[in-house]
Amino acid sequence: MFRIVYGITILLIWFLSQTAVADGAEQVLSKQSFAFSTNISTGKQSVRQFELPYEVLRGLQRQDYGDMRIFNSQNQSIPFSVKVMAPQSKRHSSEHELDFFTLPENPQHHNRLQIEIDKYISRFNFSTMTSDSDKHNYIVIKNPYNEKGLDKLKLHWKTLNHAFSLKLKLEQSDDLEHWRTVKYRTTLYDLQHNSTMLIKDTIFLPRQSHAKYLRLSFSNQNSFLHSVTKISGYYSYQSLPELENWKTLTLQPGEMAQEWLFNTESVVPIVKIGFDIPQTGLLYQGTLFSKYSPPLIKQAISDKSRFKKEVKKILLYPDRKKPKQHDPWQYRQGFTQYRLLTESGEINSQVLLMPGIIKDSEWRIVLKQPLTLLTEQVPKIKIGWYPVVLTFLAQGNGPYRLLFGNPDIKSLRSGLIKSLTASQTETVMVAAVNAVEKSVPSTEPVTLVNWFRQMNWQKNLLWLLLCSFVLLMGTMAYKLYLRMNK
Repeated sequence: MFRIVYGITILLIWFLSQTAVADGAEQVLSKQSFAFSTNISTGKQSVRQFELPYEVLRGLQRQDYGDMRIFNSQNQSIPFSVKVMAPQSKRHSSEHELDFFTLPENPQHHNRLQIEIDKYISRFNFSTMTSDSDKHNYIVIKNPYNEKGLDKLKLHWKTLNHAFSLKLKLEQSDDLEHWRTVKYRTTLYDLQHNSTMLIKDTIFLPRQSHAKYLRLSFSNQNSFLHSVTKISGYYSYQSLPELENWKTLTLQPGEMAQEWLFNTESVVPIVKIGFDIPQTGLLYQGTLFSKYSPPLIKQAISDKSRFKKEVKKILLYPDRKKPKQHDPWQYRQGFTQYRLLTESGEINSQVLLMPGIIKDSEWRIVLKQPLTLLTEQVPKIKIGWYPVVLTFLAQGNGPYRLLFGNPDIKSLRSGLIKSLTASQTETVMVAAVNAVEKSVPSTEPVTLVNWFRQMNWQKNLLWLLLCSFVLLMGTMAYKLYLRMNK
């Protein structure tokens, strides 16, 4: 009896290993139940890609986008990968000629000096810039391109009859009254010797300046002050191409006063949030929070296990204090949004840039302002996200179908696009929004052949192996019992 059970056990172990290798994860995967499905358009190339629309992102339940698969007509799962297409910043540089004003050493020359700037007349008094004890020459430079970053200044001057070396101090200001030192000491020179020239006419800023005005101050050298003919500014800045998609959502009142909620009902990678303000004269100040709600299936399982742990703690340690519950809402940032009417026209606040890519679905706004919003004063929320591109390998025969909305399957990671460029992939499309439908389970009648075909042999063999071990132990125990009685 012992030898028979032992032989059956060895045979089952070998058969189970062969079945696991041959069967693989593909057959198990094909039996999974997905929530939604949609068709993919046809193509010619082997590697194809398409952008996941909002309707597909809305049906996903995992932030790693692992709850979806692509099947061919032979019901085979084919490899794919998903990537958030964050735009690459571009660096721009430009050169502009700047207006400047020279202020000589003698204070009598510029008492009550007035300068007219732009189309609106603004008068600035420079008489306080010099005194009898501190007499300097000044060059005040207007910087109308302050939104860009000023990297360096280049001075052009007439050829002088003598060589010179001049030390200057560079300052910046936004109101021509309060000056901040940018560079305490820098040197310009124009040296000549035996038909050779050595010229330094450029001032490099230690960091980019966004001030409206700059000032060069130096002592003596009146001849140099009047010889300056042109000042050039060199700017550089980075820009991001507009690649994000936008979706408008409606705010719902929360449980507390001045609390508003909105739900994206998806796992879109949000990078920007804007306020669609209904009318002028409105200003919103407050704080933005968000949280991620896991799928209902996973949440129920985790809640059940957490409940068992809490009951066990109460029974074993009745005197222990109950731990504090952490707030699930995560702070994102404070904000100030407005839509105001001024003399020069209507001005609007910039959209909010998120600290990275956030895939949370639930969002909370807490306003910090005394007035309660009326119905017509409640703004709408615009969320912006980078495109989510899925690239797959067209194995087998088409048509190909995207199935998604199954949080129980394992995440599929494929590195097939790491060595491919955009020119080597073909862009295809998924079906229209109304084609995204609920997957219908098979209505094939249950017969003896179908029952054998759908049976999970791997699971049944494991149970058979366990029963054989129990039978073996029972046989050995019974034989031992008989010998002890004799």
